[in-house]
Amino acid sequence: MPRTVLMCLVLAMGIAPMAGCGSSSPKPEGTIITKAQAVRFAHMVNLRAADLPGWKLDRPGHEEDTVEQATVRYSQCDGGVSPRRQVAFVWSPTFAISVGRITYRLTSAVRVLPTAALVVKDEHARTSSLGFICGRSGLARETAGRTLFRLPAFGNVPRSYAFRAVNLASRRQPDPLRDYVETIGFPSGVAEVALFAESASRPAPRATERRLLSLLYSRVSAHRLA
Repeated sequence: MPRTVLMCLVLAMGIAPMAGCGSSSPKPEGTIITKAQAVRFAHMVNLRAADLPGWKLDRPGHEEDTVEQATVRYSQCDGGVSPRRQVAFVWSPTFAISVGRITYRLTSAVRVLPTAALVVKDEHARTSSLGFICGRSGLARETAGRTLFRLPAFGNVPRSYAFRAVNLASRRQPDPLRDYVETIGFPSGVAEVALFAESASRPAPRATERRLLSLLYSRVSAHRLA
């Protein structure tokens, strides 16, 4: 199965689809936040090279303009907000570092919705028991050997959440996908912000994720959009 399919499904538990995951998304209606404002805000918040000294650029950042149907189905399952309603969705560059035989990759993303009320609705759906069941069943249906776990929230960031998809089959046989895929994020105003981590053999260091999530939160607070 293509690696992007797995990422799309895990990100559905977080905030939105990623590049190459689907078809064009229609423009949101009734928003007073312009796309230009949302994109500018995302660039001020997202990770940059200076945040990860010693890490190398793996993929450039970009603005997302596609929607994966799996994420639409997920929002229909748990009652969350359809990704088609987003004002903008922007990825930071992806950064990578190798420690021994393990390569870690980190990136962040900012999704802006038309109103803060929609962000609250999406948060409640995502963190509900139904939301977790929808995510786990969708992952099992679309990927072989993958299962989803809810991780403890990061106490240094209000209303944060964390999910991890693990390829249990890779412990017994070779697998082209990475062992761990994590989505860690938080809502704030009209924005949803997430840190995305993927690695083989062991998950990304919790201390690194905590530091970067705190950094993203401080930027959101300093450059609040609404």
